[in-house]
Amino acid sequence: MPQPKLDPVEREALAYVIRELQAGRTCLCTDTFRPFLISLGAEDRFIFILKYFEGLGILTPENSRRNLRLPSPLVGRVISAYWRIEGKAVSLYREIQDLESSHSESANGRPGEPESDSQESFPGVKGKREPPFDHWAFGMEAEDIWHLFRRVTENGSSHWRHQRKIQGLPRGKLQQIMKKLAEGEGFVSRKDLAALICRAPPRDRSKYKGQILAPLSRLRAVLRQNVDGSAIKADLLPWDKSQEGWRAKVEIGYAIQVDSRLEFRMHSQVQT
Repeated sequence: MPQPKLDPVEREALAYVIRELQAGRTCLCTDTFRPFLISLGAEDRFIFILKYFEGLGILTPENSRRNLRLPSPLVGRVISAYWRIEGKAVSLYREIQDLESSHSESANGRPGEPESDSQESFPGVKGKREPPFDHWAFGMEAEDIWHLFRRVTENGSSHWRHQRKIQGLPRGKLQQIMKKLAEGEGFVSRKDLAALICRAPPRDRSKYKGQILAPLSRLRAVLRQNVDGSAIKADLLPWDKSQEGWRAKVEIGYAIQVDSRLEFRMHSQVQT
């Protein structure tokens, strides 16, 4: 049987299924899976992905645990729906990991770099050049408080204009990554990110990869949601191979109070 081709969102969804198994859960609940897809900007693919995974033998729909009279759940019901996670999910995930590793080895002549995150890209519309995004900036005012700025030109001079507070940025790992990006003026190295997220390097490479790439994927979705619609398919936090890390296409720094208004500053501008 040929290897099914999964796009970046479907691979993230499969990794989510595997993480559920690693946490000891054998069923996927739509109430938790849907918010995950929303964080990836893929809510409209909710039904398709579940049905596609059912066709691949990864998931099997189950009756509601509270009402056995109901037929197998129809995705999109108001009620919670449960999908049993099948063993093929593990084998398919391992095959994809091995395939990615072998591709990287053949391209580079050395073991693959799972942290390179190449499968995370969201290509733009074919035939159109990706617009620049350096006119957008994310600034931290205080713990858990981030603001969005946009560069504007008035009377021949440009400056950062405050737009609003950042939406959809949860506490925890994503804000920790954003703070590191602010300190690095939009850049975080693979080594620093691993030290930030992983207290101790896991023995399982796929688990390590998931711990690093899953938060990055969620952070990309947050960045895209807060800038204009032209960024809907852009990767605003791509891998920089030359520097062994991730460099944002937007500016990331700090929101500083100046004369009762917020102004954007880079890390080097707030150092004394």
